[in-house]
Amino acid sequence: MTRPDPAALPEDSLRQRLRRDTRGAHEAFDVRLSARPIDTRPGFIRFAQSHEAAFSSLARGLAGQGDEAAEPDLQDLAADLAGRLGRDLRSLSVPALSPLPPARVDPLAAGYILHGSRLGTKMLRRSWAETADPDLARADAYFSADAGIEGWRAFCDRTDDMPASGPRADCVVRDAAALFALFETALDAADRAAETRPEGTA
Repeated sequence: MTRPDPAALPEDSLRQRLRRDTRGAHEAFDVRLSARPIDTRPGFIRFAQSHEAAFSSLARGLAGQGDEAAEPDLQDLAADLAGRLGRDLRSLSVPALSPLPPARVDPLAAGYILHGSRLGTKMLRRSWAETADPDLARADAYFSADAGIEGWRAFCDRTDDMPASGPRADCVVRDAAALFALFETALDAADRAAETRPEGTA
């Protein structure tokens, strides 16, 4: 995920607080994820399995929330990303992980993670495109998804105008932290799956 320039953030906005309060969790996850290069089969499978599981969990959690203030396409976005990753895994004859429980979070927390992930994907795509593995190069469903810049801009516009304190802000920040923990849990599961995968298949 790409981190916004702090100089561009309004003081005391919800977006500024989200960035500040989740920075540690965000950086820790990025360090773990980068441990295996995504242009290698083990690294790509680890990425795809963990993100498919987390996005699927989020899509199920967002289903039927009916928050009029939320973007109506958040659940569709999460489901689309999970579906793309599932197709990439199938193209490599690798199963998805067992489903995680639905992640029931504030839609703004979901938007922060989902739209932010699209920005980070731009950098990951460059690394994935360097693969020398032709099978990996054909697993392109996820990296062919729309970059989602407009969604991120809309999210920024909204949260730049929201206060950094109060019950809603506290809930959004808490749920965003919970989503980073969800991705960590999914990455743990992907690592365990790698340990049991037959030698030579990853």
